[in-house]
Amino acid sequence: MMSLVKRGSLCSCFKDPSTAYVAMEYETKAKLEKCFSMNLQGDDDDCGSVGVLLLPVGGRETMVVLDSHNECIKTFSLGDGELISNRYKLDDKPSSITKVSDDKIAVSFFESKKLSFYSLSLGLTLEKSLETEKQYYSLACINKDKFVASAVWDNPVTVDFLEIKDDVKIVKSVSSFEGKSIFTCPENISVTSKGIVLISDHGKKSLVCMDQDGTVKFNWHPECHHEFEVPLGVTSDRDGYIYIVDQSRCLVEKLSNDGKFLGHILTEQDGLENPVTVGFDERGQLYISQENGDLKIFTLFG
Repeated sequence: MMSLVKRGSLCSCFKDPSTAYVAMEYETKAKLEKCFSMNLQGDDDDCGSVGVLLLPVGGRETMVVLDSHNECIKTFSLGDGELISNRYKLDDKPSSITKVSDDKIAVSFFESKKLSFYSLSLGLTLEKSLETEKQYYSLACINKDKFVASAVWDNPVTVDFLEIKDDVKIVKSVSSFEGKSIFTCPENISVTSKGIVLISDHGKKSLVCMDQDGTVKFNWHPECHHEFEVPLGVTSDRDGYIYIVDQSRCLVEKLSNDGKFLGHILTEQDGLENPVTVGFDERGQLYISQENGDLKIFTLFG
């Protein structure tokens, strides 16, 4: 596994961060705090960020980016006032990344049907790789031994609850709800702090919420002016509110924890351009990765 160290710098933002305040339908505001590029010199293509994590590695906040276009993991951290960037080349094309602990991650490789587990305490160290029965595209950690993953090429398409120790055991597969197929392309999964599983499906244009035993709590399939076009990244904040990216409409939408639409948090007017993933850091700041390789960090108010 190769590592290439580069120095990064802040990129030009679409708006002046000091003036990027946005009035929301329900009196919420957002301030653009920071914008920088996840592209590194030597990349073959723009950063294809299919997952971004903010982890306190070695006491330093570190952003971990899974770049599917360049088949690598990138890390970014501040040291002596400089943005230090590292790139670790992978052997296969990755599809998703999830936090296992503060310094451990897991990555799915759907084409080669394996899950790999890495430590970040001393650079990036492969701890183990496990073969899987299915091609898992998205992977999310519920606890250190329990995971949830989507098998988007299965027929029927399933979301599987897994027990992972020395091997990968399927505990439960979910493919239907109320007698109907519930998934078409569930490519993004996240788990809330309370263990609730959130799944965005850009084929069904829906958001599915399940408990950690695989019971469906709700299937949100909005219509009219709230209808999704291409729902991608999904996450939740510390209060349980849900945030989901609609890439085609350049939106981040906010929902209550029981699936009620609350409004648009960010739009194209705020500088969003083909957003892909969404998440929160420990300070409660919202970070958005874009298809062009930029990452934008916002403070939300309200």
